Amino acid sequence: MTAIQVTIRDAVYDKIVASKATFVITRFDVEKTYFPSEDLENLSEQPKVKVIAVGFGSNRERVYRDGKTIQLDLPVQVAIQQKVDPKNNPPIDKLVELIEQIMNICEDDELVSGQDYTWLRTEPLKDENDLIYSYEALTVNGVFQAVFTVHYSYIKET
Repeated sequence: MTAIQVTIRDAVYDKIVASKATFVITRFDVEKTYFPSEDLENLSEQPKVKVIAVGFGSNRERVYRDGKTIQLDLPVQVAIQQKVDPKNNPPIDKLVELIEQIMNICEDDELVSGQDYTWLRTEPLKDENDLIYSYEALTVNGVFQAVFTVHYSYIKET
């Protein structure tokens, strides 16, 4: 049996791949990984989307007092990187729109068919300027970089 974290990460990956043709940018690489960023020299003019399983938390006492049922909070991070010209706004606008589109398709209660996963919330990782992308990476390295975390709930019988 696959680990719960891997199951939800793979479901997010599958959802992104299945929806690729509907996004504002359709040519990008999607990768399941444990490394949220790519080395600068390996980035290209095409976006890279990485899907990462993050550790999970559980809640026994507040949700179910019987001790046999656990609610797991399963976070999955999605990171997007691409080399860009920081002074050329249209490609950056499309990357921001791509982030929004990917966030929207991840907000899915039916992500894993036949399982009781529920979308809880989506949290963009904001930089020091409260932007959903890294201003420093953009201005210093010419790299558009954004990360968001999607949280799912899973009810597990022990």
